Amino acid sequence: MLILTRKPWLRAAMCLALCAGNLARCQEKPKISVEDITNGKIAVAKITPLGKDFQNIESIAWSSDGKSLIVDRQGINQFYQVFVVPLAADGERNPAVTANRSSSSRSHNGNASWHPDNQHIIFCGQNTDSSEFTRSVPSYGLQCNLWLTTSTGSRFWQLTHMLTSFNSPKGVSMPKFSPDGKLLFWTGCLGATTRGSIWGERALFLADFSFAGDRPQLTNQQNFQPGTQHDFYESYGFSPDGKSLLFAGNMTPDQQWFGMDICMMELASVYPSQAKMTPVMLTNTPYVWDRYASFSPNGKKIIWSSSEGNTVPYLGIGGARWQQFMQSDLWIMNSDGKEKRRLTGFNNRRAPEYAKRKCYVGMSAWHPSEDKIAIVLHYEVRNANMESVAYIIELDNSDNLINQPSH
Repeated sequence: MLILTRKPWLRAAMCLALCAGNLARCQEKPKISVEDITNGKIAVAKITPLGKDFQNIESIAWSSDGKSLIVDRQGINQFYQVFVVPLAADGERNPAVTANRSSSSRSHNGNASWHPDNQHIIFCGQNTDSSEFTRSVPSYGLQCNLWLTTSTGSRFWQLTHMLTSFNSPKGVSMPKFSPDGKLLFWTGCLGATTRGSIWGERALFLADFSFAGDRPQLTNQQNFQPGTQHDFYESYGFSPDGKSLLFAGNMTPDQQWFGMDICMMELASVYPSQAKMTPVMLTNTPYVWDRYASFSPNGKKIIWSSSEGNTVPYLGIGGARWQQFMQSDLWIMNSDGKEKRRLTGFNNRRAPEYAKRKCYVGMSAWHPSEDKIAIVLHYEVRNANMESVAYIIELDNSDNLINQPSH
C-alpha cells in the first residue's frame, strides 16, 4: 500500500496504524474445532432448549446441511410419527412425513434417519395388523419393519417383511445408512428368548442398499451377534469414513443388558466370515449404563449417554422399569475409547443445567459441520410418567469461556 501525503506526522500515523492492523491480523488464529483438542479442554458453552416441536420425541438426527432436524414425535393419540422440522421455524407444526404410510394413524413410525442423498428417509413402521403399543415404540421396534420414504412422504417402500407374531414377536430399530448410502445397518429382534429378556433375542443386521429402477431394495442381508450374549444390541451407525460400525451390547458372560457397553467393529471383520469379528469395547464397564452413541463429523470423537457417577440402585425386575429410574448424562471420548469425560450435569445439583428431577440423556447427534450437538433429554413427571425435550448443546474450548452455561 502506497501512502501519499505532504504531512510527515500524518504519514507516520497512517504507517503506524497500518502496521498495527497487519500485526493484529497476523496474531489472529483460525478457530479450532473441539474435535481437534483434548477432551479435558472441551466445555459446554451453551445449552438451548428447543421448542414444542421437539417435545415427547425419541429419535433425533440432522439433515446433511444442518438446517433441519428429523424427529419422531408422540401425537395426541400417543402414537409416534416422523417429522422434519427446520430449526428456523419453531412453533410451526409441519405435517408428519409418515402420515400417509397407511390409512390408519394407530401405528408407530419412528427411528428415522436420512439417506445421504437427503431425498429419502429410512424409518421403522409398525405393522398395521398389530395391536401392540408399548413394545412397538421407536427404539423397541417389535412388530415393526423397515420402510423408506421420500423427504416429503409422497411415496413409501417396505424393505423388510416380518409378519406379526404374538407368541414370538420380531422387529427392527435404529437403521443407519453408510456415508456413501450403499449399506444399511440396523438392529433386529429375532423373537422371544428362553432367558425372558424384555428385548427378546437381538442381532445386528447389515445389507447392501440400492435402487432397481426407481424401487429401493436390500440385498446380501446378514445378521451377526458378537459377544457371548444376544439379548441386547443397538446400532448407532457408521464411522464417517465408512470403515467401522458403532453399536452397544452386553458382550461379556453374565453381563446384564442394562450394563451394556459402547462397542466398535471394523466393517471388514463382518465380511466375508463372521468368525473374524473382533469388536472393541470402548467403555468396558459392565455395571454402568452406556448407550446412545454417535460419532463427531470427522470421526475423532464419540459422544454417548452414561450413568457413570450416578447411583441407580433399582431398575425393576429384569430392568423392565429402566425408564423411570435411569439417570445419565452426556459423555465424550476419543474414537479409540481414551480420554472419557462427562460433558453435562443434568443429574448434578451443583451444575447450572441441573434438571431438578430424575432424567437420562437419550439419543444424540453431532451437527454435520459445527461444534454443537442435538440431544433428547427424558425426565420423570408425575405418577412416574416420562416426557422428553430436545436441547442444542454448543461446545467450545474451555480457555475461550467466560460465562457459565445456561439453559
